[in-house]
Amino acid sequence: MVQINNRPHKKSEHYSGKIIMAFPNMENVEWEFELVRTTNGVVKDQIILPDTEAVQRLGKIERDCMMRTILECIKRQKIDQTELENTH
Repeated sequence: MVQINNRPHKKSEHYSGKIIMAFPNMENVEWEFELVRTTNGVVKDQIILPDTEAVQRLGKIERDCMMRTILECIKRQKIDQTELENTH
């Protein structure tokens, strides 16, 4: 006999987003990204940058900086949203 729990133990959600960031010698200032939010008891966010020519021209440091900035902004928005919900 096979038993399958009717509730998933892991959930993944995908969101598209944009951030405005300027980098030296780059004309592009608006960058697209994908946020993958995985819930498995703990919420974990991961940023995926598209494989575009502009992103490829960025160095590893710039890509890492952009991903960390996005994650920090998301974390800050969660804090702001929680504070708003607690004050009402």
